[in-house]
Amino acid sequence: MKKIAVALAVLLLFSSLVTSCAPKSVSYDLVYGTDEIASIAIYYFEESLNGKIDDSYEPLVVLDESRYEEMIQDITGLPFTDVSFPVGLIFSPKFSCYGYVVLITYEDTSYQQISSQGIQWYGDGEGNDNCTHYDCDDEIWLAMIEKYLPVSE
Repeated sequence: MKKIAVALAVLLLFSSLVTSCAPKSVSYDLVYGTDEIASIAIYYFEESLNGKIDDSYEPLVVLDESRYEEMIQDITGLPFTDVSFPVGLIFSPKFSCYGYVVLITYEDTSYQQISSQGIQWYGDGEGNDNCTHYDCDDEIWLAMIEKYLPVSE
């Protein structure tokens, strides 16, 4: 009887871990209101940038303030999937930053880096950061980004 109880407990634990790893549909939430945004820029990285975008990188485009609301509406309308792992597992995946990346900088100097591979928010500029493990289909992400890129002639 004890073996059956232990086996059931292990089975229950295993099934809860498996189902908690199942992808969940989520949407992007803006940290502050659009009136708190200092700038929105789009970058492109051939290889993964593991960390913050700093002044050594050149943006492809810096959006005009009149387009902030449109960009935020587009991003919030994208179908992201939460690919987080349950707390307490061996590792937590880091934000992967390659391809097209949107950098939203707020008036208080905190910012968010958003890509099709995740959303990274550096909350207070003091190293306290929050990383979500969201994923968006690359083709959908690219279609949204292309609206904001300069037209090449």
